[in-house]
Amino acid sequence: MAKPNITNRDRNGLWLEGAKANADGFVAFGIWQPYLSWMCADSEGPDQVGLDIISPPPCPEQSHPVRLSIRVTGMDTFFNRTQVRLDRIWRQWARRRRHNLPYTAAKRPLTSQPQASPTRALLLPCLLLFALILFVWPRLGKHVSPAQRPDSAARTPHHEQYHGSTSAPSVTICNPTNRCSSWLVGRWDWQALVQQGVYHDVHRVSVPVGMSLTLEGEPDAEAEEERWDEEGEKSQQRVGKSVVLNVGEFSCDSKKHSLCKLVREIEVKTSIFIALDQIKRNMTRKHAAETEIIYTHPPTLAFPSTEVTLVSQFSINRLERFEDAIGAWEGPIAAVIYLTQSTDIDPLHTYFNDAAKSALYSRVTLTILKPAYDAHNVHLRYPINRLRNLATATAPTDYVFVIDADFVPSKSLHAFAAHHAVPLLSPRTQQAHRIALVIPCIALVEAHMGPIPATPADLRPLFRTGAAFVTDPRAGHGPTLTTQQFLARPFFAQDPHTYEVCYESQWEPYYILHRSTAPAYDERFRNQGGDKQSHALILNAMGYRFRVARGEFIVHREHAKLVWPGGGLGKAQKEEKEWTYFDGFMREVEETFGKGARWPRGCAAKGVGWTVQRRDVVGIGVGGL
Repeated sequence: MAKPNITNRDRNGLWLEGAKANADGFVAFGIWQPYLSWMCADSEGPDQVGLDIISPPPCPEQSHPVRLSIRVTGMDTFFNRTQVRLDRIWRQWARRRRHNLPYTAAKRPLTSQPQASPTRALLLPCLLLFALILFVWPRLGKHVSPAQRPDSAARTPHHEQYHGSTSAPSVTICNPTNRCSSWLVGRWDWQALVQQGVYHDVHRVSVPVGMSLTLEGEPDAEAEEERWDEEGEKSQQRVGKSVVLNVGEFSCDSKKHSLCKLVREIEVKTSIFIALDQIKRNMTRKHAAETEIIYTHPPTLAFPSTEVTLVSQFSINRLERFEDAIGAWEGPIAAVIYLTQSTDIDPLHTYFNDAAKSALYSRVTLTILKPAYDAHNVHLRYPINRLRNLATATAPTDYVFVIDADFVPSKSLHAFAAHHAVPLLSPRTQQAHRIALVIPCIALVEAHMGPIPATPADLRPLFRTGAAFVTDPRAGHGPTLTTQQFLARPFFAQDPHTYEVCYESQWEPYYILHRSTAPAYDERFRNQGGDKQSHALILNAMGYRFRVARGEFIVHREHAKLVWPGGGLGKAQKEEKEWTYFDGFMREVEETFGKGARWPRGCAAKGVGWTVQRRDVVGIGVGGL
């Protein structure tokens, strides 16, 4: 049987001569049986070209050979009209055969759309995967082993971060419908109360420590008050009933107190004297002395968050000494006063009654902590690290400098911190390595009666005569290289403002940190011993790098051993020896960060360190051998 002829057309709409082919030949040219089946005919006209179809017959109802007719005239119109049908027929047929026939380029239909290549099909999943990696990778941080991660399962209290409250203290008032509103310091009239849903009636009141609330009712016709006007004439004025509410929760019963339904004005006050009086009254009540009270008095001056806050803690016997630090530091300060004895209230009240001393504390966020006084005298074990955390949490800025109350900063240290410490410790700078800026600490002999040195020029002659020295020059403060700096020993670091040193075990430096990334102090350390060492060890284990400020320092005068009231400190230091820095804390750190936690991790000092500065390595890993 002769093979049929078929004409085809290219993309330009021209019809060309095709080749002879059987049924498989049609497929090769993109002519499928479903495509031909609907064009069955058994006649041909003068304007048509014919094609004999022998086997298989394209039309099921016809058992004899039929002729397929394709009209040559108006072929573009015919093609456009049938395009949709051809696409639909092709998709139906492809779904039936795609699992049986392999894909080849020769089997593409004449009018099919371009098929996506395997590479193009994988492009979208790859882009999505790449976007996911970009989103997740910064949150994963630098890869460390599970034992080195600060957030591992073996988490200990020193991994906590500081969480302070920046909101101003306020009094809470609720109406009978339990709608509550907060009131800051000031006097508020009836219109202000109405705006907050307090329509003369008060149901519940909450007053924090250091604040008082005065509720004033409607004027009473029977109560009168004498007042004198500006011209000196005497006048009578009706006054209302009032009640003053101090610290605590109060429920206002209108059946017992008519004032609860007649409130027309309120006044909110706060002061350190109100707080001291409230604490004193609290200690006279039964079982109230065993309750801890914390009061924070905000400063009168405001500072930007990019300032560096000087942070300290002390008991009342350090009040006078801390004045030197306040006078030397021009920025914000956060301090905690620990009431060792219940009798500390009166001296504190007398101290702040002095207007000059109150003005001195205008830049200080002052927190007063009254511990629970019990028969076991646990409060005599001075909670030094807890007080440091509390003061740091109340600091009004992002950068903190934690020192002890005996130390006085150098005259230019605050300006140095603002211009050099803040840029060095900012989160942008610390993306690669977190940094602690160490400030050298210096002691003066007790016999030195001169003024406290304020500049390096004042300090150098004292070093040469022995009036100034470094406390614990080996492990405690030796790694800071303070003596070498102030004796003008040459350095090879390129930074004119700071130089880098390496961590050594038992090092207890004082440093400036960015509060958001710094761990809190371990509050299990009380009194003295391991309190600062433990914090520096954690910073090293976390990969901190230590840089020392050039030409800046803090200084304190050597003094006799402090005598605590009732000998409490000496007695407490002999108690509770089950857990110490070396026996308990070091093991926990090694379990969390690995055995190498005591060795320098973030150190990259070049030209400064053990070799050039002639530092021996005895103290580097001591305590863990």
